[in-house]
Amino acid sequence: DALPILACFTTSLERFHEWCICVLSKECDIEFEHLDKTWKYVKNQSERQLGAFYFLYLLKFKHAPTMLDDKKTSFRNSVIHKGYIPKYEETFEYGEYVLEYIRTIQNKLVTICSTSILEVSMHRIEILHKKYGGQSRISTMSETSILGLNCNEEKHKKMTFSDALEYINERNKMLLSSTSK
Repeated sequence: DALPILACFTTSLERFHEWCICVLSKECDIEFEHLDKTWKYVKNQSERQLGAFYFLYLLKFKHAPTMLDDKKTSFRNSVIHKGYIPKYEETFEYGEYVLEYIRTIQNKLVTICSTSILEVSMHRIEILHKKYGGQSRISTMSETSILGLNCNEEKHKKMTFSDALEYINERNKMLLSSTSK
């Protein structure tokens, strides 16, 4: 079923914009206390989040970011809000688009805003630590992925959407076969 997959792509894009807003706000020396308080006013409004991202990006880089393609946005809205059932090919194409859109902006932020990215990451870890009682030590672990910040492997950075799906399927098969023994 393509609908839940498309919804995941859309959610990923929205969470990416949230992350960008946090990083770009830190680049403007905004304290987390003020950022968190202000986020509450837009957290349920994706259009406002997108506008906030566009203007923070403009403020930092002095030019407009890559704007979301109107056709892709219309497609997403038809599926999410109007009940259109997408074909696999349409969903796949949307996934490719979202990957390249995120990858382009993420690469720029990683290159230019590395200190703010680290601060945002540590802030989120602190929030989770407090949320879950703050009684245990903090430990992090991550797996290399095509969009991960810890990705130093060129094969992941350049992997197409199709390659990534194939890679995930092969890895899952391998994991399943090793656990069934």
